Amino acid sequence: MSRVDATQSSNNSSRILIALLGFVALGEACGARTDLLLSNEGIASQATGGSGGNSAITTSTGGDGTTGTSTLPPKVCVFDYDLTLSSHLCPDTTGKPEAHCRVTTCDTYGWFDQCLATAAREAIATCVRENAFIGIASKASADACWNDKVTPIITEDQFPEWISATKPSADGRPPRYPRIDDRANWNCNDCAYTMDGAVSKPDGIRRIMRHYGLDPRSPSDRARVIFWDDTTSNITDVNRQMPEVRAVKVPSFTGNGVDGGCGMTKAEIEQGFAP
Repeated sequence: MSRVDATQSSNNSSRILIALLGFVALGEACGARTDLLLSNEGIASQATGGSGGNSAITTSTGGDGTTGTSTLPPKVCVFDYDLTLSSHLCPDTTGKPEAHCRVTTCDTYGWFDQCLATAAREAIATCVRENAFIGIASKASADACWNDKVTPIITEDQFPEWISATKPSADGRPPRYPRIDDRANWNCNDCAYTMDGAVSKPDGIRRIMRHYGLDPRSPSDRARVIFWDDTTSNITDVNRQMPEVRAVKVPSFTGNGVDGGCGMTKAEIEQGFAP
C-alpha cells in the first residue's frame, strides 16, 4: 500500500468512526420516542408480514388477558375526555365504585361532579386488545385538570389495560403507548395526548397520527382513525377536514355539555370498530 493510499484509508476510517459515534449519541437523545416507534413498527410489520401493504388478521392478547382478533395495520383510537370517557349526572355511573366518581376542582361545562363513562374502561380495553394506537384529543386544560383527569388514571388504576401497555413487557419489548402521567407526553405537536382548549379536534388528531408515525395528509392513514366525541361541532369539523376518519358521536342528555351525559356506551364502541 502506498503512503497516499494509507493516508486515505486512515481518513476514511476516521470518518466512519465519527459517523458511528454521532449515530449512537442521537439514539441516546431520542431513545424513548425511538423505542416507541420501533414497537409500533413491529405491530405494523406483524400486520403486513413485512410487505407494507397487505392487511392480515392476527390474534392479540390485551392487558386484561383476553384474546381477540385485529385487522392490521392497526387502528388509531382517539378519545375526547369530557362526556366521552367521563360522565356527569348519569344514573348508571353516579356513586358506583367502578366509575371512580369525584368532585373536581377543574371546571367542566360549569360542573364539578365527574365519573367515568358507562363503558370507558371497555372502550380502552377494546383498543388495547385490538392492537390499536391510543390518543386523547380534549379541550380540557392539562394543567388545570391534571390532578382531576390525568393523575387518577394512574393512582386509581382506572384503565389497567392501557396502563400496563405504557410499560415494557415482561419479555423486554418497549411500551406500546407513552406514559400517561408524564407531562412531557402532553400538548406537543407530535404528542399522543392533548388537553388544550385552543387546539381543534382535527389538529389534535393530527398530533396523535404524527406521534405514531402516520401522515395526517394521507387519506389511507386517516382512514385508520376512529374518533369519539360528544360535541356535534367537533364531529362536524373532523368530518369536514378529515373525511376518511370514522367520527362517532357519543350521546349526551340534551346535546349541551352543561346538562351532562353518560359518556361512551358499548354501542359507540361497536360503531367505531364495525367493518
